[in-house]
Amino acid sequence: MLLFFTVFCLAASSQIVNLKVGPTFSQMTWENSVASTDTYFNENYVGFYASLGLGYLQKKGFSLNSNIGYLTNGGKGTVNYSDEMGNIFGDTTQTTKLHFFTLNTIAKYNFITEKKISPFLGLGVGLNYLIAYEENVKLLEQFDEIDEMNIMLWGLIGTAGLNFNLNKVRLGMEFMYNYNLNKLIDYEGITGFSNQVSVNYFSVLFSVGYRLK
Repeated sequence: MLLFFTVFCLAASSQIVNLKVGPTFSQMTWENSVASTDTYFNENYVGFYASLGLGYLQKKGFSLNSNIGYLTNGGKGTVNYSDEMGNIFGDTTQTTKLHFFTLNTIAKYNFITEKKISPFLGLGVGLNYLIAYEENVKLLEQFDEIDEMNIMLWGLIGTAGLNFNLNKVRLGMEFMYNYNLNKLIDYEGITGFSNQVSVNYFSVLFSVGYRLK
């Protein structure tokens, strides 16, 4: 009920509605207390971001923007197998894909809003809720089985971009960086052995909006 009331209030006061889509670029980091695991995910993973948002409380260049959507990110890495002499005899590519439901609210400052082209900067907070994951090597699953995976990641979001104002229609392009303040895995066993897995992403987004007021 509270969520419905909040959405209703935002919709009633919104001044622009917009749709954003674009690729995400992410890299997972795996750390443990026994061995170096930085080669598990040593390559960038390319995912996807899509959201529907509302812009409201616009005043003197400042505005708030709330978005709800879906994103994928994850990690990728190539691991080499070698014998006791150090000779490499094979390799395998490890890929982990994470599916998130995402919510965020960003405060933006729009420069020269009366012009056709208006650059902006933004800073906000976001929540990413893990709804599913896929992996070709059993890494995260071992923690999921013992209920030690964080399915809610929250953090800070920074944005920068340009809006192209065409009467009621607004086209835009922006760069968005999400930094999670908690980790996907933060586990310490009874023997003191610890594992930490973190994931952050960078997006290049294209948007189309329609001005309601």
